[in-house]
Amino acid sequence: MSDEPLLTLVALCGATMSTLPIWAATEWEDPTVQTTTIDLEAGGTYFVYHPATQMFMINGNDANTQLSFGETGLKINVKKAEDPRFGVSGWTLEMPDAPSNNGGKPNYIFVLGDGSRAYVDYNMGSTDHFIWKITKNPDNDTYRIKMPDEDPVFGIEAQDGLYANAYMGWDGILNEEGGMNTTAVMPLVDPTTSGYENAQLDWAFVTVDEYEKFIAKKELKNTLEYAVEKGYTDYSKYEEIYNQASATAEEITNASAELRAAIEEYLLASASETNPVDLTSRISQPSFENSTDGWVYEKVTSPSTGWDNLQRQTQTRNTAVPEKTMDALMEYLPYLQIIAEKKYMAYI
Repeated sequence: MSDEPLLTLVALCGATMSTLPIWAATEWEDPTVQTTTIDLEAGGTYFVYHPATQMFMINGNDANTQLSFGETGLKINVKKAEDPRFGVSGWTLEMPDAPSNNGGKPNYIFVLGDGSRAYVDYNMGSTDHFIWKITKNPDNDTYRIKMPDEDPVFGIEAQDGLYANAYMGWDGILNEEGGMNTTAVMPLVDPTTSGYENAQLDWAFVTVDEYEKFIAKKELKNTLEYAVEKGYTDYSKYEEIYNQASATAEEITNASAELRAAIEEYLLASASETNPVDLTSRISQPSFENSTDGWVYEKVTSPSTGWDNLQRQTQTRNTAVPEKTMDALMEYLPYLQIIAEKKYMAYI
């Protein structure tokens, strides 16, 4: 066998490797969600995780109050309860931090009387149901959630057993791109029904501490990858924190913030008009992804100048932005250039 093909292959591999971006060789394993078994008799506060989709229970979709899947979640209070209207007992699932207009009632997750959708705000009618049956699976720490067996509408014997095998979960239907067809949680999906054979019905519970740690690690991983992408190499101590099992959510969050600040300082050192630095991350919720907290969005007129806070004051600045953040930026940077929708780039 000639050595020439082997030498050609080695040369090709060397050329291919040399063209890879630096960050392609540096990878961190995704953080994993640490689930737990729960004491159903005692109840408690948890985040509810869906292992098959790797998502959490949250509000969304219809009126932003429909029970939905999200990459992040909201706390769920699990508590034993009864509903004398239907003569059932089981558990309530309350999402206290979800938006609602129910007059201050607990945000119990409930299913409409026709079984089609579930909502998180307990803004329900007389035919809606809010008591759930929660059962642990025997082989692992996952659970199934459904209507109580004795429910007169959705129980195992109601309507000739129509809902006997119906559980809360994902319907398993994919769109043309191969993603979830909907992020709405199906309250009563039966995998024995045609079209729902791939439904995924298992749920798991995550403690508040473990959830906060998981979210913090996701952010630190993103920041580590950002460091490598930008050529910043002094991240070893932050990598150590990421890999440290005993690190707390606070320690991980602080590490991410400290590393991002160090990266920005590194980038600012070489910033120029032709090489601007993106400082959008310094602005609280730059895309209003969660709320308008931290933003000035109501018109207020100054009695001394007659100007209002939403007027364009100069050619380079609009004051309808987070006041503290903007002041800090203006003190720190000689120039601020708004170049896109709520996108801030700075150069020295």
